[in-house]
Amino acid sequence: MRFYVLSELSDVVLGLRMAGMEGEVVQDAATFEATLARLSDDPEIGVIVVSEGLTRFSPQLLTQWKLKKQRPLLVEIPERGGSSAISQTITDYIVSTIGIRID
Repeated sequence: MRFYVLSELSDVVLGLRMAGMEGEVVQDAATFEATLARLSDDPEIGVIVVSEGLTRFSPQLLTQWKLKKQRPLLVEIPERGGSSAISQTITDYIVSTIGIRID
């Protein structure tokens, strides 16, 4: 099982590549969606790491992916200088999954 990283920033991809993860820089929504589709068909990929900058391209696709796909696992990570809205995304995910609001 391999990790694969997708980010808008080459620094993120380079840094995680130094930690042993493959990855690529993605600059637009069409490429992002096509890359996700390609990676989902690869049985070797177990975890796709997506930087928070890419999450704005296809938020509905990512939510549906997390709710319905078992593999590969999709993990969002914050970028340097990014917002702290990741916790809000997690809260929204919990609410949509189980229907309970956690404050």
